[in-house]
Amino acid sequence: MTLSGAIVRVDPDTGAALPGNPLAAHPDANARRTIAHGLRNQFRFAFRPGTEEIWVGDVGWGDWEEVNRIADPDDPVVENFGWPCFEGAARQPGYDSADLALCESLYAGGGHTPPHHAYHHSAEVVPGDRARPAGRPSAASPSRATGTTPPSTTGRCSSPTARAAACGR
Repeated sequence: MTLSGAIVRVDPDTGAALPGNPLAAHPDANARRTIAHGLRNQFRFAFRPGTEEIWVGDVGWGDWEEVNRIADPDDPVVENFGWPCFEGAARQPGYDSADLALCESLYAGGGHTPPHHAYHHSAEVVPGDRARPAGRPSAASPSRATGTTPPSTTGRCSSPTARAAACGR
């Protein structure tokens, strides 16, 4: 398994997978670290305050932007958000026409996790959204849907006490 397009959960001191990860016993070190994959360009993510939910802004390719949700990073499921087989909620036409085994298994119901929210490149995330330059996509922040901004997480894993409280250690 590669780490391209993946969300990993690791010990910040060693880089090793956390023991509660879904594939913690897998022989591949990268698989052990992975809690989600199938993302194209997950450039931003945030923890929902007061929960362990992870919200991911994923830049689309041709038409769609996505906001994806990992409801429980401690559950036994490695979410597969479907890239390159899906873009938004639909099949990605270029890869669909290639008849790749990976995509065909997802199309047949093989474990694709659809986005929590998908929107066209030219659409506003919410009505009146002025936070992006005209004509530019923005899967910028899961908080846009609620109009709130999560608190900063800068330094949240920098001390042993913070790591224990906020980083699963």
